[in-house]
Amino acid sequence: MDLVRIVGFTWALAELARNLGSHRTTGPYLLTVALPDTRGALLAGLAEGYAYPGRFEYRLKPCHDKHLLWNIELEDLPADIAESQQLAFRVGSRIENVWGLRQQAYLDRTGSNEGKLNIQTVGR
Repeated sequence: MDLVRIVGFTWALAELARNLGSHRTTGPYLLTVALPDTRGALLAGLAEGYAYPGRFEYRLKPCHDKHLLWNIELEDLPADIAESQQLAFRVGSRIENVWGLRQQAYLDRTGSNEGKLNIQTVGR
């Protein structure tokens, strides 16, 4: 699972939905997150400053669930970029929780982007 990429794409999707505002119907909305074939998967694609799978510092166990699927109900689409970001971070945090992590490992821990989602790593 590539955590930073999933969070970045979720943020982009939320922004796309928000910018389609004049062409949309009214809420509520449902965001479905589906990650198939996760049993045995390692959480990878972590932000700068976190250990990657294969390094001795990496201590996360593989996922126990065969598939991950959940729905996030939204009364309305994000009103601004901050709400889009919040939704993306919410998705990232839910993914982290499956691996027992609660550190916002999608945000850089070190470097010039410390505390931020480093979009330069999304799409690599």
